[in-house]
Amino acid sequence: MADDSMYPADGMSRNYKDSTRTETKPNGGENEGSADNKPRIRHIHQTVLSSPTTDFIRNTIMPTLDVPGAILSYEVTGSGRYLLLIPGGGGTGHSLRNVRTLLANHYSVITYDRRGHSKSLLTGEQDYEHRLDTDADDAALLLQHVAKGEASYVLGSSSGAIVARTLLMRHAELIEKVVLHEPPLVRALPDDERVVQETNLKNLYNTYRKKGHVSAMKVFGEIYIAPEEAELLGMAPAENPYTHGNLQYWFERELLYPVTDVGYDELSRLKDKIIMVDSAIGKDLPPAKISQAMAAKLDLQLITMPGGHVGYVTHPQEFADSLTSLLG
Repeated sequence: MADDSMYPADGMSRNYKDSTRTETKPNGGENEGSADNKPRIRHIHQTVLSSPTTDFIRNTIMPTLDVPGAILSYEVTGSGRYLLLIPGGGGTGHSLRNVRTLLANHYSVITYDRRGHSKSLLTGEQDYEHRLDTDADDAALLLQHVAKGEASYVLGSSSGAIVARTLLMRHAELIEKVVLHEPPLVRALPDDERVVQETNLKNLYNTYRKKGHVSAMKVFGEIYIAPEEAELLGMAPAENPYTHGNLQYWFERELLYPVTDVGYDELSRLKDKIIMVDSAIGKDLPPAKISQAMAAKLDLQLITMPGGHVGYVTHPQEFADSLTSLLG
């Protein structure tokens, strides 16, 4: 991971301590910043959960898996070869629900909430210096638990593709093929474009700190989402009651993922397991250009998937058909 120096000293993610209890609003009410311009992180993931709460989560209908410092909430749908879907920003398997249903006609599809998002709750201290490795190790533990060591297919999209790439680098034996759908690894870009995107990330974080995550997501959309895709998305974020808390957590804990080293040397040794993917919509936007650059550097065929950066939401049938064709 890059160090936190790319962010202003008064806005670094590591300034939030797990033991800090912040002002809360009932029912996840919207907060566009406080008097000191610092959003009040008001969802449960910032604190260590009490025993009654963890017991409740373990006893819900969805299966759960205890991992170091967290409880992962997951689902397995369908039958056949295992296919793990790793969600991107916002960290929730809910975003993959439509494409999961379609893929379940061909695979045993594993979806889950990444730790700290939605129903995958934190139960102890977190090592945020190695958060990306922890995310990848969570995915590995889930595969070991569900697939029982069988090499599986993996799809990661956006920051979920960064997690999937790290999963491959740390636990290659668990993966048959990994589809990397537009991982926003800005260091894959030429230097001039990399500097622009790193500046964009700083500005995005500063907008979040000063105006809140709703305003910051508008900025995110202007940079990374094609206008025609944005129109198709409509009011989708309001469908999940965890959305606002997930996005705040993502801004505080995962906005450094894009400035991680690409890891070309190790990926080159594992390239036979990699399927590199960009999108039909927005091929000139940063996420697609990163996929294009990585495919060229690794000497891999670049596959174009239907839709845009969140094509699994806007074009679920076409996306599922394309993925099924890729994996067989």
